Amino acid sequence: MYALWKVNYYDVTLSASKGTFTNTSGGTISKTSVAYDGSVQVRITPNTDWALKSITCTNGYTVSGFTTGYTQTGTQTITIQNNSEAGTGTCTAEFMPACEYSVGQTWTYNYTGGQQTFNLPCTAEYTIEVYGAQGYSKADEFDSDDSIKSTAIGGLGGSASGDFSSSKGTALYLYVGGQNGYNGGGATSGTQYNGGGATDVRYGGTGTGNRILVAAGGGGTIAEPVYHTHSSSCYATCRITTTGCWGGGTKNDNMISCPCYVTHSSCGRGQYQSTHTHPDDGQSHVNGDQISYHQYLTCGKSTSTIERYNYYEGYGTSS
Repeated sequence: MYALWKVNYYDVTLSASKGTFTNTSGGTISKTSVAYDGSVQVRITPNTDWALKSITCTNGYTVSGFTTGYTQTGTQTITIQNNSEAGTGTCTAEFMPACEYSVGQTWTYNYTGGQQTFNLPCTAEYTIEVYGAQGYSKADEFDSDDSIKSTAIGGLGGSASGDFSSSKGTALYLYVGGQNGYNGGGATSGTQYNGGGATDVRYGGTGTGNRILVAAGGGGTIAEPVYHTHSSSCYATCRITTTGCWGGGTKNDNMISCPCYVTHSSCGRGQYQSTHTHPDDGQSHVNGDQISYHQYLTCGKSTSTIERYNYYEGYGTSS
């Protein structure tokens, strides 16, 4: 009687979602066989733009001989070991983007007044957020005593976000709106001030038809001038009774300052200039034997004088 010793082999399933397992001859494989308490060598190759992150095995199998990290993009030969396990197992390879940046890395682009370009540093999915520019804010309007009359704030720009997946080196063209209206803000017209510019991202070209994400700018301010109106406090009244050059005459205290009052050198008396049209009220005042009343402006302002502005804030988002 004799006994025949036979070595048992067990199947190990190989899983690689973003890579390929091959045997030492280069053929693609999805499983391999490992002898009881033995080992086998296979190769693992990441897909383009991916790197090896880890390899783990189940049911007591172990794996060795590999290096992980975002630079590990080439083929590596690994060893799968059966550690006296009488059964099957699975070895799974996980991958990471072949990128020096960690998940969560951010890049910020601010207004420059021109196109900017962002070349994707890694093959991955990116979350893009854009914010339109605030509308023009009108301030620093001053009275004669240097006190600020009023201010108004331009509307805040809109916002938008989305996910974008592409390969390393893909170019995105960025247009960051300005509060001066760059990138589509409405132009200033009189006292209606410009809106903020839109912010957008373009892919595959720089035309407006290549926009893939847009956030509108906020509305600009409106400054409405309020003009001076003559109230009763703007006027003073002067009166004189004339009975001829040497006749008796009276005047009130405002008479001397009345723009129509003159002193005749022949008699030294004051009276209205003959047939004088006063520029502030447009009325003709005639010298004669009568009591004359005349109202004239003392405030030094005209109806074209701007007293203040009424400001209306621009429309936009609340945050």
